[in-house]
Amino acid sequence: EDESRANKQKLKESVEKIRKRARAYCFTSKGQNFDIVFNKFDKNHDSVMSKDEFRVGVRKIFRIPPLELSDKEVNEIFAMISEQTDELRMETFSAFLGVEDDATDVYAAAWQHVDKKKERNRVMRAFAMKVKKRSLCSHKGTDLEQVFNLFDRDGSGTLTLGELNEAVRRYLHIPEDVISRKE
Repeated sequence: EDESRANKQKLKESVEKIRKRARAYCFTSKGQNFDIVFNKFDKNHDSVMSKDEFRVGVRKIFRIPPLELSDKEVNEIFAMISEQTDELRMETFSAFLGVEDDATDVYAAAWQHVDKKKERNRVMRAFAMKVKKRSLCSHKGTDLEQVFNLFDRDGSGTLTLGELNEAVRRYLHIPEDVISRKE
């Protein structure tokens, strides 16, 4: 019974080791992207991960040697994740890797917030520079009124959300992935 309990504990630790490596591997500036890990493991790109692809990924991508995690343990983990089938789909793999402990979730959210804030500041500086550049006249200096009139399509003296969106896209050439419609 003690040996069985020790094996279960070792398997639990091994599963957590794989999760941690996967989470670390799939962090991007926009948070976690589990597709990265799955696509790296899925060598033949058939959208299904085989037991061999999983084992090779654990060894080569996560760099977990057989002394740390035996092939038998890797196969047991694969069987557990794939629910005893011979293949593993993206949805099942993502569910397995899903952030479960609050500390990791808070950490990811904090970094995502910092990255988003930095990105927003960078975008707003770029936006201001583009407006300023657009408003420069060779002999007069800066003429913001000219830029405003260019943006104010209906001549009402106020910018509607649609006019601002058009100005951002059409005149300032800022794509939607940099400043979203909502922002």
